[in-house]
Amino acid sequence: MGRFSMGNAALVAEGLAEDNNTTWEALLSKHPKAAEHRRQEGPAGLEAGDPLSVPEDAVLSAIKEFPRGSGAGPSSLRAQFLKDAAGAPDNPGVVAEMTSFVNLLLAGKVPVEARPYLAGATL
Repeated sequence: MGRFSMGNAALVAEGLAEDNNTTWEALLSKHPKAAEHRRQEGPAGLEAGDPLSVPEDAVLSAIKEFPRGSGAGPSSLRAQFLKDAAGAPDNPGVVAEMTSFVNLLLAGKVPVEARPYLAGATL
């Protein structure tokens, strides 16, 4: 096992941290908020607390940028499947549905039961 493999194993050895106040406090102590004068403003028109969202053209562009032959993740979903589906002329609503899914993720509205699978990539 090489050094990178050992590092990756250490990163995932303990699994996901529990979602509780102790974990939250530990994260805040390691990653404090930036001082007021160092904070950057978000995109124009975005109010504090508004979820981020992306337009269809940005999702399509990101899908097209996957390198040919990209490997599948734990779900066995390959990037080529997304590329093929997004370019299918007989199903123009695919990119709109993919965009809705991406925006659901950005809004933090993923069901609790699905979160370990979406954030549980093998390194």
